Amino acid sequence: MNSLSQKFYVRKLDKNDLDIIFDLCCGNPVFYQYHPPFVTKESILKDMKALPSGKSYDDKFYVGFFEKESLVAI
Repeated sequence: MNSLSQKFYVRKLDKNDLDIIFDLCCGNPVFYQYHPPFVTKESILKDMKALPSGKSYDDKFYVGFFEKESLVAI
């Protein structure tokens, strides 16, 4: 997955990453001001499992971009 970025370490995220995903999302309240509702851990898990019609989990990639040890983008 690191071919997605030359600057950041990139890897798939899963439910074990829930806390760091939530912390990153909570750090951007302006986004949720314009795109409600505000994020919850439950909404993140739901998003991780969401699939469009006709797609499978083989097509689903929920990835994180890391700068050193810190998640900086999803």
